[in-house]
Amino acid sequence: MKLLSIKPRIVVQILMVMIIAVGAAFRSMQHALARFFPELQGFCPIGAVQTLFRITADPSSLLRPERSHLWVLSGVLLITLLFGAVFCSYLCPLGSLQEWVGKAGKKLFKKSYNRPIPKKADAALGSLRYIFIAFIGLSVFGIISFNFDVINPSYAFIHVWSSAVSATAVVVLLLIVILSLFYERPWCRWLCPYGVLLGVLGKISLFKIRKLEELCINCKKCSRACHAHIAVQEASTVADSRCTRCSRCIDVCPVKGALSTTGPSHGAAAAALVFVLFFSPLTAARAGGLYLPGGIREETQAAVFDPDSISPVITIGELARLMGIEYHELTELLGLPEAYDGETMLFDIEEDIEHEHITVGFIREQVVLFFSIEIEE
Repeated sequence: MKLLSIKPRIVVQILMVMIIAVGAAFRSMQHALARFFPELQGFCPIGAVQTLFRITADPSSLLRPERSHLWVLSGVLLITLLFGAVFCSYLCPLGSLQEWVGKAGKKLFKKSYNRPIPKKADAALGSLRYIFIAFIGLSVFGIISFNFDVINPSYAFIHVWSSAVSATAVVVLLLIVILSLFYERPWCRWLCPYGVLLGVLGKISLFKIRKLEELCINCKKCSRACHAHIAVQEASTVADSRCTRCSRCIDVCPVKGALSTTGPSHGAAAAALVFVLFFSPLTAARAGGLYLPGGIREETQAAVFDPDSISPVITIGELARLMGIEYHELTELLGLPEAYDGETMLFDIEEDIEHEHITVGFIREQVVLFFSIEIEE
């Protein structure tokens, strides 16, 4: 009975974390079951913003059949235009983690949990999201060089079981988890670049949360329940860009009908619709052959090989196979002995002092150089 009492939104959160985490684990082991889990490339907040900038820089790069970036982004934009920033409250694994940790924090600290901070401090912290967006854009357009994986808490959360994640990313994740014990969704409120964009787009969404003035008793329970401290009771329509449509304000409202949604954006029907609609572009692309998941697509040829998709947890031998070259050619390209163990995972190479310069980033650069020379010839 307890399982049946779980809110539909939480069920979707659990499903998404399982789909992404289990799929990542199977792919790292080159397991046959990986084919049943979609590769949600560009799903994490930083990766999604990178995808948006890449569409501007080179739209054709996202239409390769081995990449799901465009279809994942299409699913997110679809549900955002309908329901607002529900990606943040339903689908984002990092958002779910913060929410779950926050529930523990609320039990531990009770009324001291998620206390409002001074408006100026809150605004200053919130401005970090815009700085983050700017840096991602500068990186995608090649103006600066920075590997965001080294600070990406979303990537660290999904791959924390492996040593493929950098120590700094794990530290960032731990800091967010600790902050989540005191403040609800600190990453979402102050740092997430994707949340900003989805929040702005959500302002023009089809379905919104509305208040009936004649029923409102101005108890302010809705505002106190809001993780972003939005003054829900002050507006007839909640149009704040920080609203993630978690519907907590509706749940706590003591007057039935005082707060409601203008469409199916609350309850089991909404949760199911969000889940199905998110996957619909990816499903359609798969059916039309525009997206071919790893494990069932044919051998990736050098002409369409994407260096950005190189996973840190594949072996050197697997990389040579994906590139369509002989193993000795790859070791020569990377400056490794020909007898180097082909079962070594890419992220493990730099652990060897003699080869500490051969990072995953270095490998990707060498692959780009290799293919650019091949094309010229």
